[in-house]
Amino acid sequence: MFFSEYQMVGLDDDHKDIYLGFGAANLARSLVTLKSAKSLKMKLTKKQCPCLTLEIEMISIELPPLKQLRTTIDRMRTMASEVVLRASAEGRLTLQIKTDMAKVSTRFKDLRVEAFGGPIDHSDSETETQVNEDTSRVCYCRVDTKKLSIFLSADQISHNRTVCSIVHKRLVILCLQTEENVKLQCFISGIVY
Repeated sequence: MFFSEYQMVGLDDDHKDIYLGFGAANLARSLVTLKSAKSLKMKLTKKQCPCLTLEIEMISIELPPLKQLRTTIDRMRTMASEVVLRASAEGRLTLQIKTDMAKVSTRFKDLRVEAFGGPIDHSDSETETQVNEDTSRVCYCRVDTKKLSIFLSADQISHNRTVCSIVHKRLVILCLQTEENVKLQCFISGIVY
């Protein structure tokens, strides 16, 4: 009734049923991000014990070279403890800080967008809108500058690409893929006032 596609595999032909019990409140907290998700995959996995794994696909934009990005963030970090990351469906990434004395923005354009599930609202947009930009096609999140800088120091690891996914106003997910097909993921919670 809820899922259009599913696959169930039991231990053998006699034991085909799989039972799963969990607290509905815990699942509800995990699914808050679905408002801006492109897709959801639920899997029953076994880590140290049975575990329900949720794979949620969000806006994904390929980042510019990490060394360049790290230099920019390290300079911003000397001025402000928080940075707003803003990504558009058109392939623009904006990093913005605000202080009492200045507002500083750095923009990267023509970045590859893998997926975009736009946000629900922009009633309190924190960043300036570019001319003729459709705000329904923009996601942003305010994060700790130091935490972002720590992830970007991974530029020393030999890698193919780095992708940034943003859950509007809530979370930034950074994924670095190495040449050996190993993925390093970092989840940075959004700062909400």
